Amino acid sequence: MIEIIVPDFVAIKMDRISTEERYPSFGINIGIELITFSGKKEIQLNSVWFEQKSWDEFISRLGNFENSGSAILSDMSEDLKIKITREEKSIYFYLSGNEKFTNDEFGFQYKRSIDRDDLEAIAAAFRRL
Repeated sequence: MIEIIVPDFVAIKMDRISTEERYPSFGINIGIELITFSGKKEIQLNSVWFEQKSWDEFISRLGNFENSGSAILSDMSEDLKIKITREEKSIYFYLSGNEKFTNDEFGFQYKRSIDRDDLEAIAAAFRRL
C-alpha cells in the first residue's frame, strides 16, 4: 500500500489487489480523503484498473517533469484521472472522477497548486506501488 499526501488538500491510499498477466494491467483499491471548503470528503474507489504501460509512462513523466511539464494518469475505463501539470510558474495537481464513483450526477474534480517537494513525494509514492 502507498499513501500520497498533499498537505491541506488530499490524502490518497492505494493498494494493489490484482494483476492480469495476459494484458499487462493491475487493479487497485483507492481511498481518497479531500479537504474542501465545505469540509472533508471521503471517496472509496474499488477495483480501479490501470494499464501497466500507462502507469509506467506517468512515472517516467513525473521523473522528467522539468522537460515534460505534465503527467497524466487515467484508469482503463477513463473514470478516474490524476494530472500534474505546470502552468506558467506553478505546478498543479488535478484529481477528477466521474459519477460512477460518487453516486451523484456530477462526479468530482479538484485542483490544487503543489510545490517541488510535493511533486517529488508524489513521484516516489507512485514508484513504490
